[in-house]
Amino acid sequence: MGIGNAFSPVQAGIFLTVPVVAQIQNYLTANGGSFSGNEIVMVMAGANDIFTQAGSVGPSYPPASAVAAVQTAASELANDVKTQIIGKGAKYVVVANIPDIASTPYGNSIDNHSPIPNDMTNPVVFLNYLVTTFNAQLKASLPDSVNVLNIDAYTASHDEVTNPAKYNLTNVTGTACDLRPYNASTNPNPYANPLGSSLACNSNNLTAGVIATDHYLFADTVHPTPYGYLLFATYVLQAMTNKGWY
Repeated sequence: MGIGNAFSPVQAGIFLTVPVVAQIQNYLTANGGSFSGNEIVMVMAGANDIFTQAGSVGPSYPPASAVAAVQTAASELANDVKTQIIGKGAKYVVVANIPDIASTPYGNSIDNHSPIPNDMTNPVVFLNYLVTTFNAQLKASLPDSVNVLNIDAYTASHDEVTNPAKYNLTNVTGTACDLRPYNASTNPNPYANPLGSSLACNSNNLTAGVIATDHYLFADTVHPTPYGYLLFATYVLQAMTNKGWY
């Protein structure tokens, strides 16, 4: 969180993200500088680094620079967990990696113009490479331990898209939210989504034909619906149970 959080009137009070290290410091400041050791600390970060680095590649910023940047971001996150969370007294830290962004509606909207897996001119392949590179570096820098439980959100999310019936999912390609802003001729809904994001999605601006109880996986082009979050929470709870943390 924190990348791309430029303030604007439309975003006022909504996109108030801060970097993970600042979030940790804010917690420590509010709690006497340490964790009690009794809490479950949940850490999930890095996706915005992927979007930023993938979008920066161009004539003056080669793919190799983006790859190096996400590796650095993963190493820094691991170090923050070790020094600022575990090092400050936390005993139970759940660390989720980045989900399969290439399988989201956002990923499916990208022009996949090359079938060659190692061709970095293929934007979908490169996007996936950035994600798997980040995840591999994070796991290498922060392996499972008595204090750390790694959650493979990448594999879980990929399996949900590949085998939707297994999870009682009714749609894994579209968005439950109508992301179009208000327009008198094309979208006259007075409750239309002003941000094009799940942040401004509610029962009044769902995609036509969608009802709140439908089991869509995606709310917007990358974020899950409440049901999608429930699936992920169930996955995390099972992993915690297996580790003896629940």
